[in-house]
Amino acid sequence: QMDAEIETAIGSYLAEDSSSEARIIWNQKDAPQSPELRFLEAYISSDEGNYTSIIDCRKGFFINLKYEVIKPLNGLRIGFFMQNSEGLPICGSNDPTAWLKLEKSPGTYVSRCFFPGYTLNSGKYSIYFGADVPPYSTSLITTPK
Repeated sequence: QMDAEIETAIGSYLAEDSSSEARIIWNQKDAPQSPELRFLEAYISSDEGNYTSIIDCRKGFFINLKYEVIKPLNGLRIGFFMQNSEGLPICGSNDPTAWLKLEKSPGTYVSRCFFPGYTLNSGKYSIYFGADVPPYSTSLITTPK
């Protein structure tokens, strides 16, 4: 009984702050893009696959970026950078397949990174996305910081 009450209280607390959007969908005109690539949608999803802007730090979640390859790209690397509310870097990651220098054919793809439960402390975080190709020194596109 006590555990159920605690879970309900935590759920109510987490539901109180919904100031951030769980999902960003860019239209074709305003999307971060280059002639070869366009970002379509970015979202946080729970370990159950639901969109969420509030993360229960005890449970896992995914950071997702849906993008469109317009022209074939070799070694495309899609990544993200996370910082806390004070602007301090927390972490970043990118697609592991980029290092294989495989060609990405035109089409729609989703890049996804899983965070297990208890990875982050409570607080607010910002996520920025980017894409580049070898030699990985010049960005194709990035989201605004």
